[in-house]
Amino acid sequence: MPHDTLKSIILQNKNPLDVKELNVMLEDLDKCFHFENLELLNIIGFGNNTNPLPKGVLNFKKLHTIKLNDFLSAFPAFLAEMPQLKNLILPAYYSLQYPLDFPDIFHTFSYLENLSIGLIFNRHRPDLKFPSSIFKMKNLKKLHLHIHNNESLPDDAFLGVDNLEELYLTYGSISQRLQENIFSLKILKKLSLNGSYTNTKSELKEKIRFDNHFSEKITNLKNLQSLAITAGKISEIPEFLKKLTSLQELNLSDNDIKNMPFLLSELPNLNKINFSGNKNLLLETILESGDNLREIDITSCNLKNIPTNIQNCQKLELLNVSTNKLVFLPAELLKLPNFHTIKIDRNTLSNTSELKTSTINALLLSFKQRNLPEKLQILEFFLIQNHTENLKNATKEDLLMCLYAPNPSVRLNTLIALENHIKMPFSLDLDPKTTLISVLGKIAGTNMVDITKFFKAKGYKIINKIDQKTTHICISEQSKTSLADVNKAVLVQNIKLSLPKHLKDFQQLLETPFLLDTDVSVDMTQNIADLLKSNDASNQQLALQMMETGGVPEDLMYVLALMIIENQHYFGTDFEGKSRKIRKLLQKYAPTSLQGVVAKYYKKTAYDILKYVLEEESIDQKQLLKAGLQYRYTENERPYYAAIYYDIFLNWGIKKGGEYLKIIYKAHLKDNLLDFSERKMHTKQLFREELLAFPEIEIIEVRQLEGITLGYATNISTIKEIIVSVISKTTIQRIQKVYPQLKITIKKG
Repeated sequence: MPHDTLKSIILQNKNPLDVKELNVMLEDLDKCFHFENLELLNIIGFGNNTNPLPKGVLNFKKLHTIKLNDFLSAFPAFLAEMPQLKNLILPAYYSLQYPLDFPDIFHTFSYLENLSIGLIFNRHRPDLKFPSSIFKMKNLKKLHLHIHNNESLPDDAFLGVDNLEELYLTYGSISQRLQENIFSLKILKKLSLNGSYTNTKSELKEKIRFDNHFSEKITNLKNLQSLAITAGKISEIPEFLKKLTSLQELNLSDNDIKNMPFLLSELPNLNKINFSGNKNLLLETILESGDNLREIDITSCNLKNIPTNIQNCQKLELLNVSTNKLVFLPAELLKLPNFHTIKIDRNTLSNTSELKTSTINALLLSFKQRNLPEKLQILEFFLIQNHTENLKNATKEDLLMCLYAPNPSVRLNTLIALENHIKMPFSLDLDPKTTLISVLGKIAGTNMVDITKFFKAKGYKIINKIDQKTTHICISEQSKTSLADVNKAVLVQNIKLSLPKHLKDFQQLLETPFLLDTDVSVDMTQNIADLLKSNDASNQQLALQMMETGGVPEDLMYVLALMIIENQHYFGTDFEGKSRKIRKLLQKYAPTSLQGVVAKYYKKTAYDILKYVLEEESIDQKQLLKAGLQYRYTENERPYYAAIYYDIFLNWGIKKGGEYLKIIYKAHLKDNLLDFSERKMHTKQLFREELLAFPEIEIIEVRQLEGITLGYATNISTIKEIIVSVISKTTIQRIQKVYPQLKITIKKG
């Protein structure tokens, strides 16, 4: 429940005597002294305010908790006059901007049980000393101590706080003596030792260190339930930690740990581990004995996969794998009976609109609510990830069931998977008089009234239910017909099954849109492409209108897809209206697989989203490369969206080589000139064996040429000249030494 504020108290017309917890600005504190029953006071906004805390706080006789935010100009020593005070939360060092002299009076806080304090030591103020009276507070149970600039603690630090149950220490070097002092606190239940951070940046200033190694005296802490040693230099976990048999939580984040020297099962009560930030973690060895683990945090561990032995963790409920390099989640997660939450943000697989932490957890919840069989759980789990490798063996019967899944991404990906099972059931030799097509569900991007009129004009009849005379069933992802009726018709009555893609293809067989006619010239397609990429809004609208009535040529299909995926770089601020038109065009003419990719990515605005699109195996990657290469520009013509995509696609195509590199060569070929005049290239990127497929190339032009590794150039005798703007004399000499017949022309200007 949020604390009251002065504004909320006025709005609710609340009785001052009913106010027990209050958030208030420092300058307004003097307006609050009539709240006699106040128990918790959170004072905000010290900022540059040099006014001290008013002594009127002493009037709050029931006040047991004070929280002070921002930095302090002077420590309110009079707080020691409040014997009822049990909790004092002072700013941590990252909030402090000036050195502050803390008077050594903490022993006078007779009843204080919880103290949080940040100490910043200015090396130019040698008079500032650590208030050692903190360690004489006999009733202290919880201590948060943040020490900046690594001021040495006194030798007897922590020896006087025998009733301490929780210690959170942010510090630098942990000496052997200091360890032994801390490890003598025998009733300690929670211990957290953290590295020191800078004031202004989230970067380590000092990693926590354990001088003379880690003390085995930690095993004295028989009651220790939670241990955190973070932001340190730990590469090995001491084996004697397994003697902490009461331990329930272990946090070793931001270290350099690879594995455990003992089995986690040797800590019988351990149920929560945090190994985040350990970049070299061998997770498989950690999970080998995770029988009792309920929560695992392995964020930022540079993980590329989750080991299948995660199924050892049969009690697991929550798994945090954010900020890794995961591209796939294993089905073994579904074999964990209590598992309900996985956090996957900032992974390759979460850079889509369909697979986020919320959607994957909603899917896991739906499995339990629907009491779905394990076989179908696994199938839907793979479908939402669109993991094609694991969908190859899925049967048509099982996939049909997934068309009725509640998740729209599962349904769309099911349509894509079904296309691999169902061949085109329509042909021009079908007799219109005996053909009855039952369309079950809505077909995205089409108006069913219009499509029914179209087929009726051609002599074919379409209905929206299964009839005794039905010859073809076209099923979509939103069918209201029961699965039992569909299975009966398809599996028992052998009625031909089709998908929306097949119906659209059949429509084009009956009447081909004029832009998709084989007689349409390449120039016509290029003219539409030029209109589409124009900075003139009216030209863009004209191109879209022509495709609405005339169809989308294959060469432009992927251009439209890229426009949707990277919409923030297209059409300026007026893109949204055109975006809807483009999505409808893709729904009407694009393959379902391409529609699926667009659905995954078009709402994302990540800078590197195209890198993930390029790895989508379900779409034609060569067509994608051709579309991407259209973003090339010259000095005199720089379209709004040009530069970044061209770089991504060019580098990707060069890396893949083979047919992809041939596409790049063809896109840059002008007569006998291979034109890379805008590019800084390396010789090993240019001179590849794929050049042998283009004997007409005689000249290569680049902006800057690096390297002398000419690769396959010895077999490419047709290349006679390189035109380059920037090249060193040494590179020229070395190239000509190997290929004396090669002319190098330096282009000026």
